[in-house]
Amino acid sequence: MKIFFTAAVQGKNDNNSIYEYAVTKMKNLGHKVIDAELLLETSVDQLNTWSGSQDLLEFHKRVIEDIKHCDVFVADVTHQRVSTGYWISLALDMGKPTIALCKKGGSNHLLETLEIIQKFTLYNYNTKEDLGKELPLLLDFAAEQQDTRFNFFISPKHQNYLDWIARYRKIPRSVYLRQLIEQDMANNPEFFESELSVAKRHGHQD
Repeated sequence: MKIFFTAAVQGKNDNNSIYEYAVTKMKNLGHKVIDAELLLETSVDQLNTWSGSQDLLEFHKRVIEDIKHCDVFVADVTHQRVSTGYWISLALDMGKPTIALCKKGGSNHLLETLEIIQKFTLYNYNTKEDLGKELPLLLDFAAEQQDTRFNFFISPKHQNYLDWIARYRKIPRSVYLRQLIEQDMANNPEFFESELSVAKRHGHQD
């Protein structure tokens, strides 16, 4: 998977070893960590000189572009900043599975309210070893939350109909197709029986 990892640059004085460890761990698991140097190579002093400058604006634009292009967004929120919370909110709005990491003892009450969102996971760790053990499981869970993208050909007649639905019923084409699938699922008891059977088998194995 393509993972974008970030955290507050202002927290590097205390947490940089954790940031580096998380990036290395994700790479060793076979994932591509995109634009890791944005966090790892930006210093606190450098960021302070950017206050109100074009450089700071470009930094935030780059973060947003990285969020757009990742499969999973991971943020360490031990050192809390408004910008990090904004990026988490943005990632969730984009439908990105999002993991927030926080060292135990940090304040994350606002983030706890996001745990009702299926694609959001908040994990509190004590040590790097804790993080190393749990990160593979967290990423596996996040991978399961990704939307599956289907590309397929349709006839011009079907395309015209979807265009009509979008224009006159104000329903996005993808939403309309998902609704059709949900309706068919509701009318197909065999599907739910098979799902129940699989769940029972897995439960028995556990």
